[in-house]
Amino acid sequence: MLDDTYYVPVLRWKAAEKGALQWLYEKDKSRVTPLVEIIPPAFQSKDDGKSLPVRTVLRTIAMDIEKCWGSSPLFVDVDHVVNAGVQDPSGCHLLEVLTQETRNLLPLFPDRSHLVPVTRLGRPRDYLRAVSSIVEEDKTGACFRITAREASHPKLANKLEALLTRLRLEMADVDLLVDYQAPSASHPDLNTLCELLPQLSKWRSFVVLIGAFPKDLQELEKNRRHTLQRNDWLSWKNQVLMVHPAEAYVAHDSTKYGFLFSIPAVRIAGENQPLYTRLNRGEEPVLLCGVLTYASSG
Repeated sequence: MLDDTYYVPVLRWKAAEKGALQWLYEKDKSRVTPLVEIIPPAFQSKDDGKSLPVRTVLRTIAMDIEKCWGSSPLFVDVDHVVNAGVQDPSGCHLLEVLTQETRNLLPLFPDRSHLVPVTRLGRPRDYLRAVSSIVEEDKTGACFRITAREASHPKLANKLEALLTRLRLEMADVDLLVDYQAPSASHPDLNTLCELLPQLSKWRSFVVLIGAFPKDLQELEKNRRHTLQRNDWLSWKNQVLMVHPAEAYVAHDSTKYGFLFSIPAVRIAGENQPLYTRLNRGEEPVLLCGVLTYASSG
């Protein structure tokens, strides 16, 4: 599904993010596969904070996905809301409810969903049953999202093989996504990561996620401009671009592993130091300037 010039933005399905997807040029859209994280606030009323009907919320999300992204593949991760205890009264897993609602919105393919379910190591049985059911019905494959720490575990290959067996999938059906979260000296570098991951060339795609956006902006004074360092971009640049400037997406390795280094450019842009201002109307940053550019290996 992906190649070495694709971009995988991680979104939490906020209004600005949806608008950004909706107005992408088709030529750019064809090189993007979003990963949407459904989060607990989506199930609470903005007016009084009361809980909203789960199926109604997921139906709205399905409609927004159809409106903003159409029927192109899209990764969907419900881990945050599952961990928060959000459940559908019917007992149906949230992933299954969302895919059901998506199927109902696709008149040309009423029995298929284009959502690619995201799962992780150590998910409970009901979560894996839901992923297995979706994969079997929609033939979308799945996305395995692991942390950099999990990637360094000596039994990682066994754990991934067990998950593949449980879901009745082959490596070629799965996008392997390693989430670095924020840059850290304790994380393996990209070449080491390639050596740690089993049979890397056999997976459908290999995606590396890393971010630099702070947890919040509480330490920044309101209504002033602040410069924040792009540690995510600098980490990539230091490991790949500085050594092989013509191969921004490809590690120096005989097998030419492609990296899909996903940076949340919807909210962060610029090379080394993006410029933000924090306004009184909320904690969301406003990007004032900056353009993120890549060089492709061809």
